[in-house]
Amino acid sequence: MSTKRESMPKQAKPLWKWIPDISDPPEVDLLLGGATKAKEKLGWEPRTSFKQLVREMVQEDLRLFKKDQLCKEAGYEINNSFEEFYV
Repeated sequence: MSTKRESMPKQAKPLWKWIPDISDPPEVDLLLGGATKAKEKLGWEPRTSFKQLVREMVQEDLRLFKKDQLCKEAGYEINNSFEEFYV
């Protein structure tokens, strides 16, 4: 009887291949976009105003900040990429 490890292929082939000429970069420093095309071609209209979107984003950042502060005060180590902004 073989174990799972023995029955697994020794050399698995990659499921996809990175082609730089036709692929987007894995990380983008700046994302810009607009809804004009969606409005013109699809008749789409946003349900949330830009002001409301910003309000929700700030509220979520504050919620995460408060959670991190509570964890730090309780002695837990917080590992996040935005920590330098909260100092």
